[in-house]
Amino acid sequence: MRSSKVLVAILLLAFFFRFFQLTSVPPSLHGDEIGVGYNAWTLLTSGAGEYGEKFPLTFRADISPLIFYLTVPAIAFFGPTEFAIRSLSTLTGVLTVFVAYVFCLKLCRLYGLLNSRICLLFTLLMAISPWHIQVSRIGHDASLALLIQMIAMIIFLHFLEKQKPGLLLLSAFLFGLSVYAYHTPSFTTPVLLLLLLVTFRKILNRFRPILLLAFFIFIAVITPIALHRISKPLGDTRFGGINIFIREQPDENLLVTIPRRFAVSFINQLNPVSWFWDTSSSRYFNVKNNGFLYVLDFGLISLGIWNLKSKLRLFLLGWIIIGLSAGALTTGPVNAGRILFILPPLLLFASIGFFSVLQIMLKKNLNLLVVLVSVYILGLSNFLIQYFNVSPQLFYKKWEYGAKEAAKFSLSHESQVQKIVITDQIKQGYIYVLYYGQKSPAWIQSVFNKKHPYIGYSAFGNYEFRTINWERDRYLKQTLFIGTPDEIPSAFFINSISAPDGTVLYGIVQTD
Repeated sequence: MRSSKVLVAILLLAFFFRFFQLTSVPPSLHGDEIGVGYNAWTLLTSGAGEYGEKFPLTFRADISPLIFYLTVPAIAFFGPTEFAIRSLSTLTGVLTVFVAYVFCLKLCRLYGLLNSRICLLFTLLMAISPWHIQVSRIGHDASLALLIQMIAMIIFLHFLEKQKPGLLLLSAFLFGLSVYAYHTPSFTTPVLLLLLLVTFRKILNRFRPILLLAFFIFIAVITPIALHRISKPLGDTRFGGINIFIREQPDENLLVTIPRRFAVSFINQLNPVSWFWDTSSSRYFNVKNNGFLYVLDFGLISLGIWNLKSKLRLFLLGWIIIGLSAGALTTGPVNAGRILFILPPLLLFASIGFFSVLQIMLKKNLNLLVVLVSVYILGLSNFLIQYFNVSPQLFYKKWEYGAKEAAKFSLSHESQVQKIVITDQIKQGYIYVLYYGQKSPAWIQSVFNKKHPYIGYSAFGNYEFRTINWERDRYLKQTLFIGTPDEIPSAFFINSISAPDGTVLYGIVQTD
């Protein structure tokens, strides 16, 4: 009974951290989030994606489809709003905290090594995790993928406990479904299944016919999206644009360069600055003086790995290696979304490490529990201050602050001018016009339009999304310009869009 009350309190805490000021922190919705909302709206109203394809298997720049379809009910209920876009990921985040508790209990029963107190601590660490809080507060599909993968593992572990074949088949279906949630499970899910197969081979050997059927179910589920992606040129797929091998030279020795690139990229995934100190440069995170994890987590994770003397340690380490490998296959700095898969085993090790410290203190008659708790409270307080108060003032440009205002202003004036030119300094500026203007894919196809080489459109109707050359463009008649102060001299502004700190982001000019 006491555990239930503690669990409810943790879930309420998780709910608060994920829903508080949801539409204003982060300070604006970036283009990918608006893209989710727009495509969910077009699915609701016409059954098509933004390019006019009916019920597509991938959206936009080869993005996995599940988040778009699952956002449709939120758009239907709340309307085309910012809250509707972020609510799915936020609700998913809260559910993941609860699922983390159930997952830990399943491991308790299977290995007989853990206890309910460790599971409650594991759940609490998930609830207050800076990493998980941030990814749960934006329209990001990584949160959804993690939830589905964890539910699939719970059902798999339940099968090992109850040995009911139907559970294995359901687990296979959900593992297959995870591939539709985010691009990373296309790698992590199949390799995780191999890890589960090796780890629990003694039990699974007794169910070979059912195991074979589960394999076919998994293949059947992933086949449609796999064939869809295989049918595209590699350069048009998500992986084709972000993998570490895209810059291969014809004369390279691939047997040498591929392992070397992977090794270097894998090491880069372990950058301690991003993990424990500062995520200012991390896409969609941008919090100073805070890493993905708390500084104390490093010591507790290390202690947990050291003290967990069982096969469970090998399984959890294998899980972590799989997740890091997924990140290592892609370009750029550490991407918290691509490696979110490893958060549960890391926090499970941290929970075990925490209780290991308590055992050491009991043996040596040390009362340092207050110290440990205080360090976590200080870390959480610092994160909350930086995330809710400081970061919106520092990193508003990272979140395309002003794009919504630019779109709404242009929409209110589109019938008054012949042409509207919006700077391409607003990334994916077109999608804001489509979403806030509720312009359908049919409308796009009915007017002049020009596809952007990477994503979306560079022009449609009387809109253009491009760099503004004022020396040339100033002579265009009956044109509304929305551009940066570097593109348009402020002396010509008839209006402007400013940042939270008062900085002018975009100037507005209308020619006669």
